[in-house]
Amino acid sequence: MSSSLNVTLALLAGAAGMMDALSYTRLDHVFTSAMTGNTALLGLALGELEYAAVLRSSLAFGGFVAGLAIGALLLGNGIERGRWSRGVTAALWVELVLLAAFTAAWLITTDTRSTTVLYSLIVLAAAGMGLQSVAVWQLRVPGISTTFFTGTLTSIVISSVRFVRPGQDVAQKPSNTLRQIMALVAYVVGAAIAGVAAAHQLEAVSVLPLIAVLIVLVWHIVLG
Repeated sequence: MSSSLNVTLALLAGAAGMMDALSYTRLDHVFTSAMTGNTALLGLALGELEYAAVLRSSLAFGGFVAGLAIGALLLGNGIERGRWSRGVTAALWVELVLLAAFTAAWLITTDTRSTTVLYSLIVLAAAGMGLQSVAVWQLRVPGISTTFFTGTLTSIVISSVRFVRPGQDVAQKPSNTLRQIMALVAYVVGAAIAGVAAAHQLEAVSVLPLIAVLIVLVWHIVLG
């Protein structure tokens, strides 16, 4: 397994972790990457008749779906999965533009954030994460997504149990288990970094997801 793919997954997972932490702590409790958690928050808000929270979670959900749709259009039809393609590059470039807009709006409106700006930040972040999800889907790394980790955790545990089971051949250990663990750890580390920054009012942390995606693009451009 190539080191370039490892770097790509770690950086993108870290970016998603930071975006989820930022959006939850500073955008009134929504997730812009983890749609399972965001859907649960939506259901909770509906049950409690918290209509403003319903709207925020719905915007995150809609933004993510819009990102998925744009990413799918960029990938086109009949593209072989499992490789870096022009569609992946295009999806990440559009994500980069959206994250740049998010970062600019975040930094400019820190002390004067209106409801309209809040909603715009949610949609920009969620759409960017949707595009990232499509790009990673195209790479077809078994059991790995950089924007949700329930399935990744499931794969890690199943692979680990099979590996330690009596009579199991070491050679049969799935080669991507360590990569799955790496992506999960990167997501947690990204969320932790954003959490520390939020606790200390370090607004500049909003630029880190943008930098992570930019590094991925430059890395693949340089490597060809």
